[in-house]
Amino acid sequence: MSVEEPEFTGLESVEENPEIVLELYNLARRVSDHLKATLATVTSNRDAIRGRLNVRKLGERGSGVLSVLAVDSTWSIPPLELVIGSVAVIASGYVIAAPQGLGSYGLSFIALRFSSGEEDRFTLSLELSAKIKEYVTALKYADEDIDIIMLDGPLYHYAIPEFYTPSRSSDVLADSRRYSGYKLASVTSRALLDLLAKAGSLDVPVVGVVKRVSSKLLLPKLSELEGVVDILKRYNDKLVASLTLEPEEYIVIENYLEELRKYLEAYTSKSRYKRILRLIDYCLEAPEETLESKLCRYMEGTAIAFYKHKGGTVAPQAVRLDVYPRPHVDRVVAYAMESTTENNVPAPIDYVDRYVRVDSLTIKRLHKLLKAHSVSKEVEVALSATNLQKRYMYE
Repeated sequence: MSVEEPEFTGLESVEENPEIVLELYNLARRVSDHLKATLATVTSNRDAIRGRLNVRKLGERGSGVLSVLAVDSTWSIPPLELVIGSVAVIASGYVIAAPQGLGSYGLSFIALRFSSGEEDRFTLSLELSAKIKEYVTALKYADEDIDIIMLDGPLYHYAIPEFYTPSRSSDVLADSRRYSGYKLASVTSRALLDLLAKAGSLDVPVVGVVKRVSSKLLLPKLSELEGVVDILKRYNDKLVASLTLEPEEYIVIENYLEELRKYLEAYTSKSRYKRILRLIDYCLEAPEETLESKLCRYMEGTAIAFYKHKGGTVAPQAVRLDVYPRPHVDRVVAYAMESTTENNVPAPIDYVDRYVRVDSLTIKRLHKLLKAHSVSKEVEVALSATNLQKRYMYE
């Protein structure tokens, strides 16, 4: 007599694990209690913070900005995980925005990048490769009749030592395909130098719009406020700026490099940060014509601003702007406040972000196209999902 195997349906029919949900509830409650106590330190020191940061108020005068070149790039997260290795899509594009609406726009790059076996550095490779494509795109369209060049993300990748030694090669696109991981930081630095040199010759400011702020560059200015310093060490500038500023207010750090150096000297100890300090010392002392020296001069001439939009439906949080050259910072902030959308970024950045978006449907389509072009069983094996438990993400 045969015995039928039991049908296993229990876990398959459960959308959420109730035990995990219960633990998440308890964790969320503890985090909430901790944050209330922690953030009370910031709010109780608010007047002192405002005094040390020299809070400014937006004036009645408009920015006078008529045309903005906005450039963005994106890559697929998570990547497509195949037997042959991980593969990701990188997309870069631009829009030219004016008060009356969008002008020209287009995709500048669509590329695939395969992992080189170092999965922990693959995300870094994607980010830096995408940044190179952004800088090359901005350089290409910088000669258009524009008032501001806006990039999505920070101007400087200061936490990577290789960033302080710009690549000598002038073909940054070829290098971006040849290198991966930290080596790409040198290429990224060179691409940025080329863009800043071009913008400087045109007297057009280059602005990095930073949404995910992890920096702690306000620490040197708030060093006397012990409790606030402890919070900044653990969290970031955006949190303190968001709790400090009122709508239509902003703060400016005049010299990016000076504040970075102060922060690294006083608040970091890791060997890679000590190496960065040595590189900064070197580039400050290097002859003017070296690429390292030029990078430091650009960083010295860059201002950091945090502003809070006028209000309305926009999220009540501060936005960071990296502005080169710094004499343009007040005009740039005025434009950003005038044009900030419900997504809490200046409108041109909102437009270009939507234009170059790569979502899960795009990755599923890529996987289907790869399989459709398979010409052998071996290729089909190489392009099959390596984590079959997660194949629902790609099929």
